[in-house]
Amino acid sequence: MPLMLAFLRENNRDIDLWRLLAQGFTWTPDYYQMAALCFSHEPTGRMVWPKKKKAEEETLPHGFRESDRYAEMIATADHKVGNDIRTKAKETMPKSAKKKKQGVVEWL
Repeated sequence: MPLMLAFLRENNRDIDLWRLLAQGFTWTPDYYQMAALCFSHEPTGRMVWPKKKKAEEETLPHGFRESDRYAEMIATADHKVGNDIRTKAKETMPKSAKKKKQGVVEWL
């Protein structure tokens, strides 16, 4: 089924078909889903093969979760966090951050 959907995604841009499949795929068995794909798709022209997706390498600074949206901003703006990242995992520091350790001013 996933392979059929990959081919269909590349070769058919009909929004009505995709809406039909979205409604039916949650409630129907596999053989109904395959029948809906076979009878609703009208081939036109040459078939386009699906392409492999390249793995996205998103390196977050050390100590942050993958769900943290502002990890790079915090790592560059907060000197204490930036210094901690520089000592533990220097290669994960954002490109826009300074390379040397920054001075930290703490309030009493």
